[in-house]
Amino acid sequence: MLDVLLVAAIIVLFFIASSLVVTILAGDTVQATITQIVAKRPGPPECVIKGNISIETGEKIYHLPGMKDYDRTRINERYGERWFCTEEEAIKAGWRKAGR
Repeated sequence: MLDVLLVAAIIVLFFIASSLVVTILAGDTVQATITQIVAKRPGPPECVIKGNISIETGEKIYHLPGMKDYDRTRINERYGERWFCTEEEAIKAGWRKAGR
């Protein structure tokens, strides 16, 4: 059990250190965006595409970072929503790109 906690602590420290490096090299805005993305989702840091299912239509729509509704879109895997690492992966799974 101690080994699992140690590994988890190392991973957290890695993300904190990565955020500090980004802040130094790219500025506060980029660091804040990366921190928000990592904090809100599980999985590999490169998988930041949100696969959302419309409540109104049931349509599968994916959102890229920087798109209008990206920050307010929440992914709930219980309802079939998911994260994608590439647009190609999202399209192959039957999702379409959000219009805004």
